[in-house]
Amino acid sequence: MVKHFDLLKVDQPSRGGRIYPREIVEQVMDRINNDEIMVTLDSSDTLTVDFARLVGWVRNARIENDELVAEVEIHNTPSGTIVKTLLENELDLTLCTAGTGNVSKEYVVSDYRLAYCFISTALDSKS
Repeated sequence: MVKHFDLLKVDQPSRGGRIYPREIVEQVMDRINNDEIMVTLDSSDTLTVDFARLVGWVRNARIENDELVAEVEIHNTPSGTIVKTLLENELDLTLCTAGTGNVSKEYVVSDYRLAYCFISTALDSKS
């Protein structure tokens, strides 16, 4: 199963209030398109991926109307099956990023390095 998600907005506050400049969004897009970026179910307190929560892989990132969009290949893992069930029941899920970087006093992100993406309910997401 493949699902389309909105990921980041260019130069606009995210759900967590951070602002990702175009240069950073383009770097995230390139990393998704050139590396194997995992998708997990929910976030972690660390940048270590818990394979028990593996959902699949994020692919085909592109910028459309100043928003980074991507597709998630959802695999038949235990967490992937949970995500498929939630989508079949029309629960609003969100794809979020997890990585390292700097955030200025104005909440502008710089030196960002994407580690992985995670799926969460829209109400719980904070990226």
